[in-house]
Amino acid sequence: MNKALAVAALAAAVCGAPALALLDPMALFHGAWAPVHQGPTLAAALGGAGLAAVLLLSLVFPRLWCARLCPLGGLQMLAAGMRRALTRAPAPMETERAPLRDPALGRRGLFAAAAGIAGGLLLRRAAGGERPSPLRPPGALPEDRFALTCCRCGTCARVCPTRIVRPAFDVRDPIGLLAPEIEFSRGYCLPACNACSRACPTGAIAPFEIEDKRRLFIGAARIRLDGCLVVKGRECDRCVVSCEYHAIRIAGGIFDAAPEIDAARCVGCGACAVVCPEGVVSVEPRRDLSAHATS
Repeated sequence: MNKALAVAALAAAVCGAPALALLDPMALFHGAWAPVHQGPTLAAALGGAGLAAVLLLSLVFPRLWCARLCPLGGLQMLAAGMRRALTRAPAPMETERAPLRDPALGRRGLFAAAAGIAGGLLLRRAAGGERPSPLRPPGALPEDRFALTCCRCGTCARVCPTRIVRPAFDVRDPIGLLAPEIEFSRGYCLPACNACSRACPTGAIAPFEIEDKRRLFIGAARIRLDGCLVVKGRECDRCVVSCEYHAIRIAGGIFDAAPEIDAARCVGCGACAVVCPEGVVSVEPRRDLSAHATS
């Protein structure tokens, strides 16, 4: 059965639905430790429950997961079968006689591929409407490739020193389910850090040097001017001081002063959003912003 599930997962992946990544044993294993690093979030709880469910299933029904259900195991079996076919080598324990061929195996594979394609297309259609635009770590591949390349191992979240990387859990974006996104409530992206790029095992976050971060955009800062202390005539320069990319300045005179953001310099690190005493600074995906970063 796991061969059929592997075929279905591969067919879904061809259509842009990363089903295999969500059932990868490595992702399940790392997901079990998500509550320790990310706290009691829904995504972390689901990640921790994944491995527990597999272990419980294996305890009650030994080898059921590995031998029958795991699509990764089925993929390995398919690869081994292709190798034997190419080398004309007999399967283990079948050296004396040719193995009996199961005529239903081809039919199961065909039905599984059809089911995978149908499921992948349905997911793509469900995600093709009003999709959210998550903030991805610096160096992340373009969104249409990132969700398919990421294996949901959670390594980037664990190595992030400020713990701003977390698995996404938005039902409006099933393609990006549990892929890492950035949230600035705990801290911001340090200019002198490239830990996530060095830890990513699949290349979903491309390796980069510290000097490259000025050219790697997470998003763009946006200031709600009607709540800004400077616009209200009070003294505040926390956003200006916190920006190590020199992307924010106070423009205007004494009576019309207001912060301005240089979109060419702002990488969306989130430092200004974290230090703002009024909470009027946010970081948004660049495709969701107009030509001006302030309003």
